[in-house]
Amino acid sequence: MLYLRLFGPITVEVNGEPLPSLRSRRGLYLLALLTLRANRELSRVWLAGVLWPESDDSQGLENLKRSLTDLRKALGPAAEQLLSPTKHTLVLRLASEQADVLTFDQALRKDTTESLEQAISLYRAPLLEGYYEVWATEEREPRHEAYFRAVEQLALRKREQGKLAEALPFLRQAVVRDYLREGLQRLLMEALAASGNPLAATEVYRELRSTLRRESNSNPSTETTALYNRIRALASAPAPPAPPTPPPAPAPPVLRRVPLRYNLPRPLTALIGREREQAAITECLSNACLVTLTGTGGIGKTRLALETAWEQQKAQPDGACFVDLAPLRDPNHLPHLCAAALGLKEIDKQPIIEALVEHLRPRALLLVLDNCEHMIDASAELAGLLLQSCPNLQILTTSRQPLGITGEVVWRVPVLETPTHSARPEELTELIERYAALKLFFERAQAVQPDLVLTPETVEAAIEICQRLDGIPLALELAAARARTLSIEQIARRLDDRFKLLTGGSRIALPRQQTLRALNDWSYDLLTPPERCLLTRLSIFHASYSLEAVEAICADGAGLEQGDVLDLLELLVNHSLVLTEESEEGQRRYRMLETIREYSRLMLPETDWPPLSERYQAWYQQLAHAAETNLLGSEQAHWLACLDAEYHNLRHAIVLSVGEQHLELCTNMCRYWYLRGHWTEGRAQLLEALARPDSPQGTPARAQALMWAGNLARNQGDYAAATHCFEESLALRRALHDGRGSASILNHLASVLLEQGYYERAQALYEESLALCRELGETKGIARALHNLGLLANEQGDNERAMTLYTESLALSRSLGDRYLEANDLQNLGDVAVDQGDYQRARSLMEQALAIHRELGMEAGIVSLLMDIGKIELVLGGYEAAQTLLEESLELNQSLGDQRGIAQSLNSLGLVALARGELATAHTLLLQSLPLGQRRPLLTCLIALAHLARREDKLARAAQLLGAADRLRENMKGAYTLLEKQLYDDDREQLCESLGMASFSAEYGAGYALTEEAAQLLAGQ
Repeated sequence: MLYLRLFGPITVEVNGEPLPSLRSRRGLYLLALLTLRANRELSRVWLAGVLWPESDDSQGLENLKRSLTDLRKALGPAAEQLLSPTKHTLVLRLASEQADVLTFDQALRKDTTESLEQAISLYRAPLLEGYYEVWATEEREPRHEAYFRAVEQLALRKREQGKLAEALPFLRQAVVRDYLREGLQRLLMEALAASGNPLAATEVYRELRSTLRRESNSNPSTETTALYNRIRALASAPAPPAPPTPPPAPAPPVLRRVPLRYNLPRPLTALIGREREQAAITECLSNACLVTLTGTGGIGKTRLALETAWEQQKAQPDGACFVDLAPLRDPNHLPHLCAAALGLKEIDKQPIIEALVEHLRPRALLLVLDNCEHMIDASAELAGLLLQSCPNLQILTTSRQPLGITGEVVWRVPVLETPTHSARPEELTELIERYAALKLFFERAQAVQPDLVLTPETVEAAIEICQRLDGIPLALELAAARARTLSIEQIARRLDDRFKLLTGGSRIALPRQQTLRALNDWSYDLLTPPERCLLTRLSIFHASYSLEAVEAICADGAGLEQGDVLDLLELLVNHSLVLTEESEEGQRRYRMLETIREYSRLMLPETDWPPLSERYQAWYQQLAHAAETNLLGSEQAHWLACLDAEYHNLRHAIVLSVGEQHLELCTNMCRYWYLRGHWTEGRAQLLEALARPDSPQGTPARAQALMWAGNLARNQGDYAAATHCFEESLALRRALHDGRGSASILNHLASVLLEQGYYERAQALYEESLALCRELGETKGIARALHNLGLLANEQGDNERAMTLYTESLALSRSLGDRYLEANDLQNLGDVAVDQGDYQRARSLMEQALAIHRELGMEAGIVSLLMDIGKIELVLGGYEAAQTLLEESLELNQSLGDQRGIAQSLNSLGLVALARGELATAHTLLLQSLPLGQRRPLLTCLIALAHLARREDKLARAAQLLGAADRLRENMKGAYTLLEKQLYDDDREQLCESLGMASFSAEYGAGYALTEEAAQLLAGQ
């Protein structure tokens, strides 16, 4: 079920869950535009022109295509409501109850009392709030006016029914949204008077009069003034006499209240990107009497508390009071500081605590205690006493650690949201608007450097700054202040020495908020020596970490005992210096913000580093070794998740290690790199490790590293490098008399040959590997050899043999608990089913395989299955679905650096374009796949380009391409796929008829005579 809210910021839910993040904000714009015109066919050209007015038609349509693919992927099952009736149009099928704006419009059309109330309730904020595009404004204004008309009509109907007081909530809300609408102000005054509160009605008039005089030097209309006079006369009429009551007992004159309701400091700049946080804090205050905002220094606790206090001041009968504890040094003076902030003066000798309680007990007030961390015990004691004694008091505190008293709600202030990807030129402005950290940085930078120009390079540098400063508002403001004298790119480059760079804070700020170093010194000075010891040692971690890792690495039995680590870690969490999070497996993990980690590294004694580094390397070496031995077993998913969580720490351990340990750690990581698709990184790390002067020679570890280097090169289509690595590894294995290792390398060498189309040589090596594995009783090796022989049989068109081999391999992989090989066997059985025309069985097998790969997080397996399922959709005529799947596969292949996969995705997309009659697009895509150079995609290209040439009436070229395809297929000793065979047979029949058999044979023969290199040149013409 799809549901959209367009009043306020856009929110979208699919089956009750939020829509996953889109790559670009324009994807949301597209969805909003389609929703506003739901159930109407819209021209793609018009949509592209509205959403990308700065682009020409072709670029706009390309942008629309990308956003549409991204949107469909995010919508998941709800994407079936987003249709393309023709290739030039789009339509979103929605029922009126699936979008608040559609329900709103329908309710207004009904025009009943109930429907008006429904429409008004739906209007939670202006339509598409925060979106300033022209089309959004054009949609927003009519509905804004319709909302106010609805409120007025509802109030008038209630007045006719003698129930005007029932309209009070709607009128109040409307007047807040536009206080200059006198008609609504008059109805509000009438409603208040009708509800028995004429004094409140006269106050509405006085506020309106004051506002008009201040903003436009005018007065309320004669009609409004006359209403005010009538209500005032009603309010001043004498009330019936009440029975006499005894005079109240005189209260002891302890403190005299000075009317100082509004003592809140006025912020000098706008708060950016904290709307959700403010709403969450307000929600907490509605359910609790004590809320503590915690978080690291500079995170924005004070600013959020102030904004909340300004908002609450209007709701609290006695307003809000702000007490800054930062200057306080003596905890005994805390009650006096509160009394002063409340505007109270001591006039006798009653204890100050008792006097505060006497004063606050009858009041409904929000008391803000700011910067409590250095007075934590005194703050907790005072807050507890006041809350027990004052039933209508609420307290909002800010502190780097909780107060720790009963009833306290702790709310951790998060960092500002920061982009994780690079910016394209067309989305610079929307990227800044979307991410609060980026918006804050640029607003503050432009305040000191008004001539600052947004360019892709500037935004890229700003993204780096936001990421490296962890989205901490104060750190970003200090960095932005440097824009007076440095470019944004220069600021980013200098962040390695951030504690010297970020020193230019406001002169009126507290000293600890004027530099990044002072901000962290304040927190560090509040720690005990054992807490400082653990904090500095935690700086060796480069990402999140487990309790077990901290105990093993940071405890040395001298300065820090292992048994003390947990308690100290929890104390650092309470101080907001260490954050906690849960892993995917539900395990608690810890981490520090990068700024705190770098500060802690500065404070680490140099004598602590060597033994700390040794324990760190040993721990992660042990972890990588344990994972490597379990990654192909039944606990594969667990170990993949474990290495995912520890990935950055493992990278750091590789950097720290040397010699044989370095090569061993890299080799132990290879299976993870392979399974997760981190091929480029893994290959680079291995080649660097093998080339180091301290790298061991002639050892099993070197042979294993060479094998993995070859495997990763093969996955990226670098067959020459792969062959070189495999042959060097095989020579080492044989020299070491390692039969099991030799069998594995033979299998890999055969796969390189298979992928290049050298089937006979591949079969010989596969069979040699299988025989060696059977001799050694190596079950895993047997399963893999059978699987690969199945691949070879399938390529050669021997479906029965392929099915037998895959089935035997599948049984072995399941007995071994090797989920990865099981998924590959299922996928390849699906390929056989495709060749046999059994598409239902093929899809079932492939969906089973895809589920396993998604469960394991195997990107390489996922992308391969996306391609295969896309091809099934192509054969069945589901061109839109095929294109979506294949475009996703292309993006994933590009991110993996998989040249084979890129070629295959481009190749298949070319076939989709060909089937849809988009001949120019098909030609471009097919040619793009050629230079990536494998024989299998070349064969598909030759067949597809022959079909394209025939349709373009280039008959001689078509015949030559068919001849070249037949020659290549025979050289490979392979077979055409079902789709290729259909194209080939149709084209050959048509060409023989059109050219005549003699001419066809001559042109076909010319193509057949071409070498593979010449055939590729012919295809590329």
